Amino acid sequence: MTEIHRPHRFSDRLDAEWQHTATARRTVRTIHSWAELVPTADAARFGQLTDAQELIDATQRADGDAGNSLLLQLVGLARHDALAGRIVVQRLLPGLISAAAKYRFLSEAGDPAEDAVGAAWIAIRNYDIARRTRHVAAGLISDAIYLAFRRDARRQLPAETSTEPRLLGERVACPPSHALVELADVVRTARLAGVALHDLDLIRALVCTGSPGAVARQQCVTPRTIRNRRDRAIVRLQQALAIAA
Repeated sequence: MTEIHRPHRFSDRLDAEWQHTATARRTVRTIHSWAELVPTADAARFGQLTDAQELIDATQRADGDAGNSLLLQLVGLARHDALAGRIVVQRLLPGLISAAAKYRFLSEAGDPAEDAVGAAWIAIRNYDIARRTRHVAAGLISDAIYLAFRRDARRQLPAETSTEPRLLGERVACPPSHALVELADVVRTARLAGVALHDLDLIRALVCTGSPGAVARQQCVTPRTIRNRRDRAIVRLQQALAIAA
């Protein structure tokens, strides 16, 4: 029987959302503002672009060094700007889909692209832009695939801090702090932007317990399931904040 090709539903949703984000006036204004934050050699590119897709195209041109440098600038900006991270994710998306395909059997989401994209956000935020200046796209894809699929396969699950069952409810009600006030603002913005309540509840629970293992015990699932749900929730939250910014 001939196998029926099924489209990558998650990546299709990302592409559809990207079509709107790439040309939005707010997106273009934000990109133009980055001209003051990057080296002079790249500033003109940011100041003259009319949509975000042009920025992605510029990182893929034949001049590998210039394209690589531009992508590196975006990765640096992504540490403080969700839109820059979204642009980098879109740049990496074809490579992530291709590299993740063989890990379908490990995907909690059913679509390995979803796991890979969630891990890509983490890889982008942790990328060493000072030392890893060559082959940036390939390095990020490799990091994301490792985080999404290979890390847990190469080591035992990390030890989780044990918590008495009777204390789990108490730990969820964590004390207020400046960081939690900031989190509340982020959650409120994300909720208004349409992020699902179950994603926001998961983020709150993780912050308050400090451990995927504790949340997993509360929900009667594995820590890996919680980590995968967390990564997907972060992706959706980042996307919503990028659009709402």
